[in-house]
Amino acid sequence: MGISQGTTFAGLINIVIGYINQIIPVLLVLAIVLLFIGIIRYIHSSGKKSYRNSILWSLVVIFVLVSVWGLLRILTNTFLGGNASPGGAPTQGVVPNSFQGVGAQPY
Repeated sequence: MGISQGTTFAGLINIVIGYINQIIPVLLVLAIVLLFIGIIRYIHSSGKKSYRNSILWSLVVIFVLVSVWGLLRILTNTFLGGNASPGGAPTQGVVPNSFQGVGAQPY
């Protein structure tokens, strides 16, 4: 996944988004681990305020990371025609096109 001489602007943006999509899950796991560490420390410290703040900031970071990830997916689908970037959630194949609901007749 390198930059070649014939890369277009959309291709370059897709590469950058691909790298960001690979970094965000790692940061998300780190934030969740820090959240649990903060919860454990808060319980063991009998409610010390500094650990309560670390829990709050962990939740804020998780929210921001998931929001950025979603916004990148929306922008990719809108401006780059739905090209799936490496490391992102699948955009096709999640629900078959023939699915019409429970009890519905297939096409």
